[in-house]
Amino acid sequence: MNRFFLFLSGLILIFLSGCFFGSLSQFSDEEIVGKENLIPNSGFEEGTYHYDTLPEHWLIVNKPNFEIFWDKSNGFEGEKSLKIQNPSEEINLFSDAFNIDPGAIYYSRCFVKSNQPNATPVTLFFLAFNLEGKKVNRFASKVIPGEEWTEINLSSGFLKGDALFGRVVISFPKNKNITYWVDNVETYEVYKLRKRWSKR
Repeated sequence: MNRFFLFLSGLILIFLSGCFFGSLSQFSDEEIVGKENLIPNSGFEEGTYHYDTLPEHWLIVNKPNFEIFWDKSNGFEGEKSLKIQNPSEEINLFSDAFNIDPGAIYYSRCFVKSNQPNATPVTLFFLAFNLEGKKVNRFASKVIPGEEWTEINLSSGFLKGDALFGRVVISFPKNKNITYWVDNVETYEVYKLRKRWSKR
């Protein structure tokens, strides 16, 4: 009887957690009205402008030459965007780190486009790290961009208890025939989970 009860309890927990995880994908732009965007320089507008440099608060590890440009003529909102031209390898664009609450749920989004239709997706990641800089959570969402600006959105939650800071990463696939643009990279805390009981 005890084994059956444990088995049944496990199934209920799996079902409930599945329902709650499923709800994460239902967040939308309505959830961010009036909330603070946690991504520094999310629209690539800040900093001293140079076409062949990265804007402030953004990083690409092993940045290739003649493939990443700070574009001043093709923004989604505002004047500027980041341009990834004919990438010869996968390129991962990292935001600066921002503080997170492990008891919160986050909604992230960015806007991407390409110079022509293609079949390879761009991926938006939300990564959570602990105090030592170890990655403890990873969430991802993909979209295949076209010639018009397309939104990638991602909901992230149920973080590990030691998650203290996050980064968003936009990953562009290797494709020597395609040029990509990205703009308005944003993350918002949309909901905070509350404990319904406490230890005594």
